[in-house]
Amino acid sequence: MTLTQSHHLLMGVSASVMQLRSFRKAYERTIAFDFNPMDFLGLDENKYSEIFAYFLDPTERHGQRDVYLKCFLKEIAEIAPLTKELDTSPGCVNVECEKATDEKRRYDVRIVFKKPQGFAIVIENKLWAIDQDRQLDDYRKDLQKHFPGRHHLVYLTPDGRKPDVSSKATGYQAVKTVPNETFQLLSYREHMSRIVQDWISVTEADNVRFFLKGLGRKIGQLSGEGSGMDENGVVVKQILGTANGIEAAFSIALAIDTLKDDLAAKAQQTLTSIAHELRLNFRSGGKPGKQTFSWNFLDADWQHFNVTFQFGSAGYQGLVAGITVVADGKYRKTTDDQIILDSLPKDYQVENGWWAALQHAPEDLHNWSGNASVWKMVEQAKPDSRLYEWIRDIITELRPVVNELEKLRATSGKSSKGS
Repeated sequence: MTLTQSHHLLMGVSASVMQLRSFRKAYERTIAFDFNPMDFLGLDENKYSEIFAYFLDPTERHGQRDVYLKCFLKEIAEIAPLTKELDTSPGCVNVECEKATDEKRRYDVRIVFKKPQGFAIVIENKLWAIDQDRQLDDYRKDLQKHFPGRHHLVYLTPDGRKPDVSSKATGYQAVKTVPNETFQLLSYREHMSRIVQDWISVTEADNVRFFLKGLGRKIGQLSGEGSGMDENGVVVKQILGTANGIEAAFSIALAIDTLKDDLAAKAQQTLTSIAHELRLNFRSGGKPGKQTFSWNFLDADWQHFNVTFQFGSAGYQGLVAGITVVADGKYRKTTDDQIILDSLPKDYQVENGWWAALQHAPEDLHNWSGNASVWKMVEQAKPDSRLYEWIRDIITELRPVVNELEKLRATSGKSSKGS
């Protein structure tokens, strides 16, 4: 594959995409390609769980009985073969969101089948949230207690990533050799997209189908796919219509991750400049492009906390920001801490584990994987761009809170020495 062939393909793709964009612009008012009522729902992780639970429940008002549940069970049957025997009739299934365990953990979605012998499927929906310490271990213990040998745990993420080692239930294996007690990785990109398309195809009610089409487009956006008149389709057509297009396309695709890593290094240069401007130190953590890759801002006087920006999933996805602990790697919130953290806006979650507090990045900055606009901001390296203004605002907001937490630690340290 020559550089000339790759260049020829890129020029053809660019021309086709520009032609599509011109068409969209001309007909936007009459077709509204990107309109999606789901955009008004303020969808977060909990709301997606509620929607999934609603459609998986045969007794809900969608009126389609158990067809959606059967589509879901078909998707997981290879790993959990016992699901083929479950009775999905209305009245034989109980679906709940945020069901509490004995240890006060909460299942995102729990489905309990009365026949045969009682069987539970739990969906842990990790769209944006960070894994909690020993979370899956606690789930497994609770399921073993109430559904011994008769349960299946689904770990759902945008890209099908594995749980963090601190959360993972070591007794689970994503293989078929663990009879009737199985663990499975599912992704929004592959599995939920396919499940929702199956739901659309089996739906007889037009109004329900309309909602599901909007949901499918929304999940496609979460997965980095296009919406409306999809540019991906135009690109594929151009590739297939170009001599040696497939070889050139794969050659270009193989360079994408390297391009992103190079741009991430450029972002670190800009962030170092911002840190210098704010009289802070800057350092990165983890490997670029991998899960938990982070950017950390530190004050010379801070000994216990950082202001951190971290990607929760590989491929530069799931960007969150907040206050992290650096001293012993675990944060144990005190009553005095809570008073300080209560001063934060409500969009911050007060956590345990590595995070004292965190919030998800805005939707347009949250997933970078297929987000060309974010990478363009990184490439242009303008400190006043949307990305860097948001980062600067977060640091400015969290800095006084970290100062107060550090003062509290210093005071408690002196008190303990004095005693």
